[in-house]
Amino acid sequence: MVRLGDGTDESHARAQAALDALWRFTGELFEADAVDAAVAEVGIVVDHDARRALWEGMVADVAQRATQVLPEGGATRGASMRTGGRRGFHTEHLGHLLATMQSVARAPRRALVAASVSMAGGALEAEGNAPALVPSLRDPAARTAEALRAVVDTVKDPEVPAISVVELGIVRDTRWEGETAVVTITPTYSGCPAMREIEADICAAVQEAGAPAVRVEVAHAPAWTTDWMAPEGREKLRRYGIAPPAPVAVGRAGASALVTLTRRREPVPCPWRGSTNTRLQSDFGSTACRAIHVCQGCRQPFDEFKPFQGDW
Repeated sequence: MVRLGDGTDESHARAQAALDALWRFTGELFEADAVDAAVAEVGIVVDHDARRALWEGMVADVAQRATQVLPEGGATRGASMRTGGRRGFHTEHLGHLLATMQSVARAPRRALVAASVSMAGGALEAEGNAPALVPSLRDPAARTAEALRAVVDTVKDPEVPAISVVELGIVRDTRWEGETAVVTITPTYSGCPAMREIEADICAAVQEAGAPAVRVEVAHAPAWTTDWMAPEGREKLRRYGIAPPAPVAVGRAGASALVTLTRRREPVPCPWRGSTNTRLQSDFGSTACRAIHVCQGCRQPFDEFKPFQGDW
């Protein structure tokens, strides 16, 4: 900070702009609740206010040496401070950040998966709770639409790795055009940050299974709906700790209204206890397609895969 702030005019301006943009989030570093106050009182952790004064003093010293001006006079209190992150309130922008982080974490797997594939009678061992044999695509006679779909079924949703992209319902078609494997998918919604990773993972899985070439096509109509999610995928979500989406099809018995960007009124059953004594904590969870709820019975927070259709 000192080097940038006390450097060129451009570096000074950029460092100041960063301070101005990010300072409103510093107050949350010291946001405390009743639990924090209780553990601080018995000496388990340092009191937040004590840390706040120490931190503000250190930052003020650095800012002075960097010839920067701290917003709010260097205070981390005030109405301009953003709060709520520690209580589960996040914007949809966090979903894009998490998807990028997952992409980085999954990159080594793509590079090493070929070395870990075990060949057994012309079949590949798929990932999952129980080993399953997935047809190899190296033999031209075995290149069927069903075999291609079975290979694609080994590709997990990068945002919800408990289910595959087939179980998610976004795989519309699998076919062959000569020696080229063609997989058609539909995005969950326009701009979903995971779709790029899903396309890359599908291509990697199909090529590793032995297909000479692969092409992923994207079909936007009809729009994807959570009603396309397979029953086994819904059950895997529940076991994973995510409440599966309710039906959204109009006219179906037990169907619920399409999700909107307002708070839901119907309680979502807890995936652990099945209790409907739950409350909505945040309309957005770790991704835009999830919401955060809290079970009043077990006191545990959980995600809900929000029911929706098309671009909501």
